[in-house]
Amino acid sequence: MRLYAIKTELVKTGDNLVDVVLEALKRQNLELEDNDVLAVTSKIISYAENRLVN
Repeated sequence: MRLYAIKTELVKTGDNLVDVVLEALKRQNLELEDNDVLAVTSKIISYAENRLVN
């Protein structure tokens, strides 16, 4: 098993997370394959959904 950290651009409210992740994978010359597991932090989802606490 291998683990890769995917570095994305800054995620803004309304960003499509699928597009953000796929673009980051492309920039890092990585591809998702059948049976791969993709873990996404709650922080990136909070940014995309504008659910931040000041």
